[in-house]
Amino acid sequence: MRLEFDLQIDHSQQAAASYKWQEWNFRVNNDGRDTHTDFSDTKKIPGMDEHVLMHNSEQGGLPFYANPTWYWITHLMGLGFIFRHCFYGNTLKVCYKVKKFIAA
Repeated sequence: MRLEFDLQIDHSQQAAASYKWQEWNFRVNNDGRDTHTDFSDTKKIPGMDEHVLMHNSEQGGLPFYANPTWYWITHLMGLGFIFRHCFYGNTLKVCYKVKKFIAA
């Protein structure tokens, strides 16, 4: 089973205003210091993976396409698309939406 998590982070009105002020303050204080870096901000939850692969060991061992040796052999021979087709065709994809609300 393939799990996919879609993260959405919302702020309360006070937290959003505080965040915008901190970002503005950071930009003003560091303007002109470093001309080789652009400012970017990513919102992530520490320790959270967006894609997770699960396996039920009660149903038996891993299939051949879950073996790292077969993975590298097929990709080095240029046959990775067969490996990918087997993997995606035999696994179920489940998507979850994760919402986090930040309040100040």
